[in-house]
Amino acid sequence: ATVYWGWGQEDDDMYSRVLLKLRKSIIRYPNEIARYKVVRTFNHTAAKLNLANQIIYRSRYNYSLDGLNTMNYTLNNILFYKLFTLINVTLSREPIKQIYIRLKI
Repeated sequence: ATVYWGWGQEDDDMYSRVLLKLRKSIIRYPNEIARYKVVRTFNHTAAKLNLANQIIYRSRYNYSLDGLNTMNYTLNNILFYKLFTLINVTLSREPIKQIYIRLKI
């Protein structure tokens, strides 16, 4: 979802999209096998986090209105590695205010 860019809520949104749209379960391995660490890189305010949580809550109703299908980007290159694929794009994002209007937030 483009509305989370830089907020750190992207993983929660992806989780919701997989469950609701694809109707697939996500396996979370125990801490003995896999660990998850949140890297704090942004200074979030309470208001921004509340708005992010509101967007996540509503995402099951509007996942088709916000995401790759509505993102404007230019594909620069694709690099294939053994364990992952690196896709390099240049984003041409509409202003966040327009996204909020489109999502009726």
